[in-house]
Amino acid sequence: MFDTDYFKTTEELSQEQWLLILWSIMTDLPVKEWNEFTHDLIYKDRFTSSHRVVDVIKEFSERCTNSIRKGQVLYRARVYHQDPLREFLSELFNNTTGKKASDNDINIGDYYYMHLAAIVMGVEKGSSQDNEIIYAYSKWKRKRFKGYNSTESGSPPADIGVAGRINPAKIRYLYLSEDCETAAYEVRPTIGQYVSVASFKIKEDIKLYDIAREITPQEGGGLETDYSLFNQIQQRFSEPNTGDSFRYLPTQYLGELIKHLGYDGLRFKSSLRNGGINVVLFDDKKCKVFRSDIIRVGDIRLKFENPEIYQLEELLKTDKSNGQ
Repeated sequence: MFDTDYFKTTEELSQEQWLLILWSIMTDLPVKEWNEFTHDLIYKDRFTSSHRVVDVIKEFSERCTNSIRKGQVLYRARVYHQDPLREFLSELFNNTTGKKASDNDINIGDYYYMHLAAIVMGVEKGSSQDNEIIYAYSKWKRKRFKGYNSTESGSPPADIGVAGRINPAKIRYLYLSEDCETAAYEVRPTIGQYVSVASFKIKEDIKLYDIAREITPQEGGGLETDYSLFNQIQQRFSEPNTGDSFRYLPTQYLGELIKHLGYDGLRFKSSLRNGGINVVLFDDKKCKVFRSDIIRVGDIRLKFENPEIYQLEELLKTDKSNGQ
């Protein structure tokens, strides 16, 4: 805490400087509390906690209760490691000529492309070969699963399940997004990659703990409440992980707490797409995948902004002009 007697012995601080000090206190304390919570889970007790972070989750549960209605569609993406055109050509070629291409063919992809070019250049409109291509493509277009199938589109089997932001290792939770673009961002694709985006329909009304909900200071009750700590919890649920699985322990612990509070899942902000929302379901049987489609990543754009520290420049200018 700041020693207020110190400021009595210095020149009078401006209102803006006092506000800056107050803002620093408000933002620093929640960070320290979260770091203490993380430290205790990693180094002291992994399965129980009486930290204030736990109290805040319980305190805000009623205000953060949200729901998803039966029939709503959510999305899940996976990087698709095949070229869909090459797959189509492979099937067309094998069906047309009866020849099965070997996996050892040196330029199998180029071979298929050359075959398509030969077909397109050689066929006549209305011919049997032309009709066969049209039929094959129409059949492909009607497929409900153009990317991964229903099994491959869901959460991985428990025996190979790794620890995630919400799920402990070997425990299957289903990670979804409220729109397909956010789902694609979440798999961190590179330019030129294909992504299979599956659509899941909710089978029954479900109750979510809405970590993404915006809580105002008035709702929190003012500076003496846990409003700022809840905002810190929000940020940590959306924080990117650099590969240290232990850093997931706090959000995993809170996820288990939320599950035992009677929720079907939770809702949190995407760390990769501004405005994007993710949803985790504790039981994947509460929804059903009914289709998948393929997109290709054409571009990835970043928007850069100055961090808060650059705002000090404007604040100092204001103080200087007031002094004149």
